[in-house]
Amino acid sequence: MRSGRADDAGKAFREAVRTDPKDVDALINEGAALHLAGRVREATGSYREALEADGARADALNNLGVLYLRSGRSKSAVVNLERAAKHLGTRRVLLNLARVLETERRRHEALDTYRRVLKVQPKDPEALAGIRRLETAPKEEAPVRPHRVVRRSKPAKRGKRPPRKRRQAASRSVRKPARRASKSRTHQRGKGKARHRR
Repeated sequence: MRSGRADDAGKAFREAVRTDPKDVDALINEGAALHLAGRVREATGSYREALEADGARADALNNLGVLYLRSGRSKSAVVNLERAAKHLGTRRVLLNLARVLETERRRHEALDTYRRVLKVQPKDPEALAGIRRLETAPKEEAPVRPHRVVRRSKPAKRGKRPPRKRRQAASRSVRKPARRASKSRTHQRGKGKARHRR
């Protein structure tokens, strides 16, 4: 559908919505037409209006998820496509979910979803290609966190002399009383000499 025809279709669906604001099918069709015309914001609004009227509409959830994926909003796409797959596990919905999971590098979930596609449609070429691609791709390594280096003091060996500073402190503490004793002795000797002179 070209942009001109898409605009015409969007106007027609808008008229249908005005006639019946709760017409979910008209809102979804309007969103699809606006999306094809490149009017992303208006298409998003139409899908949201449809989901406000009926939150279980898998086609609206799927289309909105695809719209988010093409707009680069992959996380929002995953949310909507997962909801769509719960309500309607068709090949198209599951393939869209598997692709967006693969885009998000959620490898195991993408593989499981591709395998769900094979249960719905065995030997599906897109699902098989996705499984082969994910199984042969190198696994991403987790970022290596730097280990915290904890330096432990080595236990002192027996018979090992203390460092020079400690030895000096120890020798000073031993020498001080010796000096005091020598002073007292000389003092006593002096007194003795004095007495002897007298």
